[in-house]
Amino acid sequence: MPEIHNSVQMQESVETSFAFLARTLPEAMQSLAKPQVIACDYEARTLELAFEIQHWMRNPKDILHGGLAAMMLDSTMGILSRCFARGEGITPTVAMEVSYLLPIPVGTRLHIRARAAHAGRAINNILAEGWVEGAPGKLVVTASGTFYAAGAADGAAQHAPAGLR
Repeated sequence: MPEIHNSVQMQESVETSFAFLARTLPEAMQSLAKPQVIACDYEARTLELAFEIQHWMRNPKDILHGGLAAMMLDSTMGILSRCFARGEGITPTVAMEVSYLLPIPVGTRLHIRARAAHAGRAINNILAEGWVEGAPGKLVVTASGTFYAAGAADGAAQHAPAGLR
């Protein structure tokens, strides 16, 4: 994966990563959730994705299962982290904290915007906020994550799928 220097390259990288995952791991949660790229801003270091909250994603309260919300946050932050890493591997999650603020109803569309608060040689710190479409000022979920950016340059590249190296 070539280095990224602008928003166009960033969007191409994100879309290539999702296409690769959908093709090689169609049964994985990240693929089944079918993320859609809404916006990439290299200068602002942000990525916004949207996820349709489908019936199969619900918990017994008929709202989005918390584990799937965490996966959506982690996927958004992880893909953004990868955009600012050196090398050609992945940037594994080191730590992640999630706050579930409001229920996310089935049949809605969840938007998640991640921002790289720090992109370093070894560690990337990413923040994320999520809202239901039509209510951008009303957060339903937030997260912060730490990603091992050096993993893209050493070690993690060996474990990344070939298309993400």
